[in-house]
Parts: sequence; C-alpha cells; structure tokens
Amino acid sequence: MKKYFLVSLFLFFSASCISQKNESIQHILSVEINPGTSHIVVTDSVFNLTGSEAEFTLNSMLKITSFSENAQFELLNSDKVAKDVGMDRDDAGETSGVKLSKWKVKMKKGQAYFVLKYEGKIDFSFSSSDEDYSRGFSESAGIISDSGIYLAGSTHWVPAFGENLATFKLTTSLPEGWKTVSQGKRTKDFVSENKHTNTWLCETPQEEVFLIAARFNEYSYTMNNGIEAMAFLRTPDEGLANKYLEVTEQYMDMYQGMIGAYPYTKFAL
Repeated sequence: MKKYFLVSLFLFFSASCISQKNESIQHILSVEINPGTSHIVVTDSVFNLTGSEAEFTLNSMLKITSFSENAQFELLNSDKVAKDVGMDRDDAGETSGVKLSKWKVKMKKGQAYFVLKYEGKIDFSFSSSDEDYSRGFSESAGIISDSGIYLAGSTHWVPAFGENLATFKLTTSLPEGWKTVSQGKRTKDFVSENKHTNTWLCETPQEEVFLIAARFNEYSYTMNNGIEAMAFLRTPDEGLANKYLEVTEQYMDMYQGMIGAYPYTKFAL
C-alpha cells in the first residue's frame, strides 16, 4: 500500500479521476462517527444497480445490522483477503491485510436498489516500509481516532460492487469542532446540538470514497478560474494557509495551460 496518512497535514485531491468505462453505483451515505471509541455507524442507500441480483464486499470488521425489506441477503464469504484498490494499486500485486465479507443480494422484481445499515470499529495500525521510513511516511488501511480520521478505498468501508465506479452523497455527523473532507462539492456545513454535520455530493464516478476528518481550521479562496481552493490545517495559521492557497492557484494555472480545464468544483489540501 502506497497511500500515506500524514498526521500533520492531509493532501487531498478533489477527485480520483480515471478513464475506465463501466457502470457507476450510486450511494447515499449517512455516517455517524465517535472518534473517541473508533466506532462508525453507516446507513447506505444503494441505487443504479443492473439487474435484480448483485454481489458486494465490505470490511469484515463492519457488521451489517439491518437490511431493507425489498431485498434478500446471503453471506457468501467472511474471510476474503482484500486486494489493493484505487491509489493503493501503486504496489502491484500487494494486498492490504484487510479481510472482507462477500454478500449476495437479490431484490424484488423491478427494483434496483436496497438499503443496509452497518457498524463497527476501524483502527488499523500504522506501518512503514524501509523506503517509507526514510521519507518520514506511515500508512494505514484506515483509522478512526481522537487525533484524526482516514477512510478510503483501502478501508473497504463502503460496499464495493466489483470494478464498478461509485457516485455518492455523503452526510457525516461528528462532535462539534470536527470537520470532514471528501470528494465533490460540500452542500451542507453546520453545527446543531453539539454535532457538526457536513454533506459532500460527488456526481463524478470514483474508484473509492474518501472520508478525512479532524479538528480542522478551514481556509478557502476562490481562484481566478472560479474553482474553490480549500486548506484544512490542524493549527490556526492564516499566513501558512494563504501560502498554500496562493501556490495552489499558481499550479492550477500552469497545469490548466498544459492539459486543459480542471473539471471539478474544488481543490482541497
């Protein structure tokens, strides 16, 4: 796995863009996280399935607690070793060590959606290869802790349907003071009853769904191309944030001149 989790700073692209052509699955995700206990509860409404039957995989540490009444579910395997996905494919042939449950779902005739709820604890340890250690990097398949949250394709925290891409609407609920970052456009950002709620809408098909969170200080700037640059820092530092945002615009202008217009609504780091 070559996906690095930097405790002091996350570098996060607005989307992991790829050129494969296949059907995308739509997820409407409602996520509640308790950083102190590493616990996550997810309700996932899955749409745009092809046919009345489908198979999906999910991290075995996450236990499904309920299914929608319009579908029947069958557990096929609960000890499948996960392959590297998304950006983890940088290490060809390596596996992540994550174990997966494989499910088969059969929906009622004429229906191509279902809803499931699952929960569990995600706290994979950090590790470093010799190369990573020399560069000061550590990596984790996924972590929920009081110091930060990192979930990605490597975590297998969202049901995966083979090689199908995913679009999603992701709504998160975390303690007040926490902020999340994901792909797409943020459509909700508010605090109520000591909970911070964010919603991210990603309509561009993705290989994996990211969820990064911490007690971030947020800074933003609308670049001259109309794209929003965002910086999320652990420690308040407007001067440093402005430097990041200024350099982001410089590189954005340079690369747009080389390879064309940036196709997304934000660039967050």
